[in-house]
Amino acid sequence: MAQLVIKNVKSYSKERSINIDLSKKINLIYGQNGSGKSTISGYFYSPSNSSYRECSFSQKDDYQYVVYNNQFVEDSFYHKSEQPGVFTLSQTNKEVMEDIKQSDKKMASLKVSLTRLENGIKEKDEMLTKLENSCKDAVWKKTAHIRATELTELMTGSLRKDSLYNKICTQVRKDEASSDDVLNEYKKLKNNKSSSFNSINLPSMPILNKLQEELLLTPLIPSSNSYLSNVINELGNADWVKLGLGYVNDTKCPFCQGDTINNDFLKAIKDVFDETYELRLEDLRSFHNDYSKACDEFTRELEHSLNGSGYISDDDSIWSLNTQIGQALELNKNAIKEKIEKPSAVISVTDLSINHDELKTKIKSLNGEIKEINDRLNIYEASISNVTNKLWMVLRNLCGDVIDNNNSNMDELKKERNTIIKRKEILEDEIQQEKNNLSQLRKQVSNMDETIDKINASLRNLGLNSLEIKKAHERNFFQIHRGNDNVEVYKSLSEGEKTIITFLYFLECCEGQLEEGEVKDKLIVIDDPISSLSHDYIYEISSLIHYRIIEGMAPEAKVLILTHNLFFFQELLKLAPPKIKTFDKQYNLLRVVKNEFSDVISMSKGDIKNEYESYWMVLKNVKDGIVNPVVLPNVMRNILEYYFSFSCKLESLKVVLEKLAESESDITYKSFCRYMHRGSHSDSSNINNLGRGATEKYFEIFKDVFDKTDDLPHYNRMFGCEIDKEMTE
Repeated sequence: MAQLVIKNVKSYSKERSINIDLSKKINLIYGQNGSGKSTISGYFYSPSNSSYRECSFSQKDDYQYVVYNNQFVEDSFYHKSEQPGVFTLSQTNKEVMEDIKQSDKKMASLKVSLTRLENGIKEKDEMLTKLENSCKDAVWKKTAHIRATELTELMTGSLRKDSLYNKICTQVRKDEASSDDVLNEYKKLKNNKSSSFNSINLPSMPILNKLQEELLLTPLIPSSNSYLSNVINELGNADWVKLGLGYVNDTKCPFCQGDTINNDFLKAIKDVFDETYELRLEDLRSFHNDYSKACDEFTRELEHSLNGSGYISDDDSIWSLNTQIGQALELNKNAIKEKIEKPSAVISVTDLSINHDELKTKIKSLNGEIKEINDRLNIYEASISNVTNKLWMVLRNLCGDVIDNNNSNMDELKKERNTIIKRKEILEDEIQQEKNNLSQLRKQVSNMDETIDKINASLRNLGLNSLEIKKAHERNFFQIHRGNDNVEVYKSLSEGEKTIITFLYFLECCEGQLEEGEVKDKLIVIDDPISSLSHDYIYEISSLIHYRIIEGMAPEAKVLILTHNLFFFQELLKLAPPKIKTFDKQYNLLRVVKNEFSDVISMSKGDIKNEYESYWMVLKNVKDGIVNPVVLPNVMRNILEYYFSFSCKLESLKVVLEKLAESESDITYKSFCRYMHRGSHSDSSNINNLGRGATEKYFEIFKDVFDKTDDLPHYNRMFGCEIDKEMTE
């Protein structure tokens, strides 16, 4: 598709691009002066001009632009007394001409093959795009649950479907970690961005030495030096008797409450529990006291360290482990106390070595985590970067099956595409060789003489017998002559003569070349070629354009014609194919309109009216908001001039306008009524600024003119009943 884009130049919007489809061979564009037509031709005349930096043509490298506009006339004639010669093909060498003809046919065939290959590449590109878009959708869906979490903060700049897909695809490595792991890691960093954690200290665990364990396991036996020893041992109640001694304070027995206690009996009992027994018992008490303090200190220091870390959560497993150890220590303390109360008992304590090792391992693990976090916090930005990198590797792993399968399919398509590209490159080389061959052939038969003869013949046919083109001496340039005079002849020509001679020269530029051997398809642009001509010349120019350019140029050539003259536009359409199907295949009709900014809209052949009808069409466009209302006074005045001149009612028009002016109190509308009178232009400066209210008022006054002259039926027919009804309401 040949697409012209116009943006941010002259009357065209800075924000909105105007896209003009120039795919068809003949493109006719109609628009009033000042609407923005010349901007289009100006682009093709000087596409490298900085004013057109935001404009483009999709097939700019495929064509040689040949442009007729005001700038072409100025550059080629106004400031020069001679023009570059145009080379055309001479018919004298029939053999070379036949070779040229065959070369042209071969070139056309090669271009058809090239187009077929280009379409094949385009098809592969479309398939690649479809595959990639399908993969993008799948990746977007697969990552939806992750984008709904805080991890989206790490994906800034890649949260659109395309950017997310491209970012994931660029990941070389994968990570099998879950997104939850990455999320937890990120939360820890973010939540503790400005704080660090204390390491956990493991206090010394209270441990029984071997002697203490043996003491607990060894029963304390009373002395055998007392006559009561055997009896106490046989009864096995030494612990009970020892306990009872603490209650003896007179002759009454603490057990039977009889007066049976005397000094000899008391001594015999005390002899049972001699000094050795008491020393061991004292060791037990001291041992119990030290062990209890050590247990309390261990528990206190451990809990203080755990609480002071600031890292351990309430549900961490270390708390239950701490509780188990505390309970075991408490059991051991009670066991030692029981030994003191029952010295003859054999007591064993709980082995805490396994618990201690488990606690040590757990604390080591927690301290490792704390160190890692503290280290990361010291280099927070680097840590965030590492987490971010990990996230993208996790996403790459998550979408691996989708992306890898898509890459495999795309690689296969790309191989097929590359094969076509190689064939295309070979064909392009062949086309270039044929172009070189054609250039050499053209050089053998090209000259300027036939061009000069053709221009001079056309001048005579148009009745301009006093003008002729001559070749400059020893130079490939043309000169305009009036008789024997060739000094600044162009400036002495009438406007009609200037336009005729410049356009004939332009036609030769279209058919020939400004340089020998030049070969390239042409895009011919013609901007208002009849702006200064009479109607007689309009018919001649339209005929020349149709037969020499539209029908006479190569099939590959493209034509773009712009005009403000409706008669000229209609003449070109009269010469066009009458069959609708043929016309629609070859012709593209467009219209340039201007409201706040210029716009280009399509139109059909049935939309074309004569000049009088076109003014009514402009009024409707204003009503519909398509055209800026600033044109209303001039358009309405032209309509009144056309109609009332034709109907011989100019005097009636004058009377009505004078009465309307007298009846209006607002100076703006008085000025408008006077402006409508064909002989009064002096008040136009008072009606330049049109608001919505003024626009509606002008339509009302305009309708009143027809009503008061008894021509309302004509108004209704030209404006349309539906619009008329709307305005009346």
